[in-house]
Amino acid sequence: MNAPETVEMDRDQAGQAGTMSKEDEEELARVVDELLQRIRRGEATEWPAVFRQYPRHAAELRRLAPTMEGLVHFLLENGKGGLKKTH
Repeated sequence: MNAPETVEMDRDQAGQAGTMSKEDEEELARVVDELLQRIRRGEATEWPAVFRQYPRHAAELRRLAPTMEGLVHFLLENGKGGLKKTH
């Protein structure tokens, strides 16, 4: 799959994100929280496996993955948000 097709698919799926049910939003929040905790602990995140495990949220998770990793690493490096390096 080439990059333009990927971007187009993500835009289409992301457009549906605004119509998520409350239950889907809550599930996505739980998944994001779990992933942030894993990243904080220094565990490797196999993103393709995560996307397969949560296909309903794959587009949103693809979009959020770099931000989640960047935020956790920033907070760890700057000692903010009560996060501490665990490894």
